[in-house]
Amino acid sequence: MTDPAYNATVRLTRALDRAGVRYEFDGVNPDAGANWNAWQENLIDFVPRLFRTVPDHGPSAGHGRLKGEITPPAAGTTPTPYVTEDGFVTFETTTDFTDAKHVTLWANDAPGGSWLRIPMSREGDRWRATVGPLDPWFYYYKFIVDRVSVKDTSNPTKVTTEPTWSTFFISGQRSRLLSDVPAGQGGKVESLTYRSNVTNQDRTALVWTPPGYDPKRAQPYPVFYLQHGGGQNHTDWVEMGRAKQILDHHFLDGNLVPMVVVMSNGNVSDFNKELLDNIDPAVRARYNVSGDPSQQALAGLSMGGGQTFGMLKAHPGRFAYIGAFSAGFGSGAGVDVAAINNGTKLLRVYVGDVTDFVYPSFMAGLTTMDNLGVHYEFDGVTPGPHGWDVWQKNLIDLAPRLFKR
Repeated sequence: MTDPAYNATVRLTRALDRAGVRYEFDGVNPDAGANWNAWQENLIDFVPRLFRTVPDHGPSAGHGRLKGEITPPAAGTTPTPYVTEDGFVTFETTTDFTDAKHVTLWANDAPGGSWLRIPMSREGDRWRATVGPLDPWFYYYKFIVDRVSVKDTSNPTKVTTEPTWSTFFISGQRSRLLSDVPAGQGGKVESLTYRSNVTNQDRTALVWTPPGYDPKRAQPYPVFYLQHGGGQNHTDWVEMGRAKQILDHHFLDGNLVPMVVVMSNGNVSDFNKELLDNIDPAVRARYNVSGDPSQQALAGLSMGGGQTFGMLKAHPGRFAYIGAFSAGFGSGAGVDVAAINNGTKLLRVYVGDVTDFVYPSFMAGLTTMDNLGVHYEFDGVTPGPHGWDVWQKNLIDLAPRLFKR
């Protein structure tokens, strides 16, 4: 819908169908609207088809289908964002920006969860934009009004560490693992307050316990420490990462070993000390979890992934299961390779594509681990940037692998 010809193309294909005119349709290009990126791709596809027989007459790879003509509701008449069954989304500001000169929509609605800025149009005393069709997934966005980030105050969702962000969800099979499970069937997320001798203050972690969690079970539960990235805190894996939904679905699908998952605040000067001396003892004091390294896992994204690698190097074997999302291994100096390989049941690493700014350091880290002889698994490039679409998929892949070796 960022291409003004979208509705016109819907009408054209219907007219051609009614008239019995044979034609081919290249499909809806998700990469761009009415701009040169799209038209260059069109020419690249079109020219090799001229004056010759070609076997492929369908849409280009990755292109979608037209989902019908869309007419957004009148300004000021619906909640925002307004989402149709076909995945068209209309965003609308309040009347607070009548005198603004320029308003754009910033959202993770490009392929792979890349962030795209879309100009909004003035309609009366509001600004609006319609995008789509979007695939089922979890989306986040903000308005940029004359270069200032602004929250959509009409949307009640919030992100603690990003006050100008709002979120929305499009349901479907593709986004099933990110959706809420039926009420009463999922696990519980609780707050755990503990004393930190690193920061000399009380701090908070969020803890997911599986359905049917038994605090008196004879066999303690495995525990998985899941860390956030820079500029984030303990709330982000729940608010943005959809960790609860992912864990709930995996458990109900029978894919997850019953475990306790701890999402703590990693913004400290000494993460290793904070985790080993403060967080882990507090968790074991309140929850029925194992202190056996073979029943403990640690993973994190970006900064949290770097902290995870730091723990692996400083205390090899302390956590038998290790995951790093969008983080580089770093230097190989002083690494006890034998201790890592002997004490680690799973070291699995993840990264986004070349738009993930850590991609170069991540790939360099693979070379370092290869040269050292560190045993690891690489999930392959996850399409997308340094963002939540990538990290959600990483957690979806990692969680079912824990505590099964």
